[in-house]
Amino acid sequence: MTEQDTLQKIIFQSMRLNTQIDLKQDRRLEGSQLAWAGFAASSILNAGYRRQGPYDAIKEERERQEAKWGEQNHPDGTGPEGQFLGEPLQFGHLADRAKSITDNMARVGGLTYGDIFLEEVFEAMAESDPEKLRTELIQCAAVAVAWVEKIDRDAAKGATA
Repeated sequence: MTEQDTLQKIIFQSMRLNTQIDLKQDRRLEGSQLAWAGFAASSILNAGYRRQGPYDAIKEERERQEAKWGEQNHPDGTGPEGQFLGEPLQFGHLADRAKSITDNMARVGGLTYGDIFLEEVFEAMAESDPEKLRTELIQCAAVAVAWVEKIDRDAAKGATA
């Protein structure tokens, strides 16, 4: 990630946190968007708004995997009818069932991240089209990140799940 990418993320975070930065009152920033980005970044860091998310941890984990195993090119092992640990498994049926259960749990107020994540995993496992599989895997990753962010928020509040 470039310095500019990092600063853009920090700026976006400042907007999400409703951090107010009045450029007209800070004469040091005139004429330089990068200087403004640096000011925004330092304002956020100094205000204690910096919360390390899961992205660095994910990057580090991928680096560990690459170092240990090198580039991996296994078959996908997905499709409506597949195998899990050598046993036949109807991933299409599991995906449909997980979707139904997740929808019902959402209606009655009992939905958990575990429900959502497993639904996404089963939907990915049921998919044989590479483009659709990629989309489902991105959805799995997004739910996993949202879940980690929730765990981090709970930890920051001193709450237990």
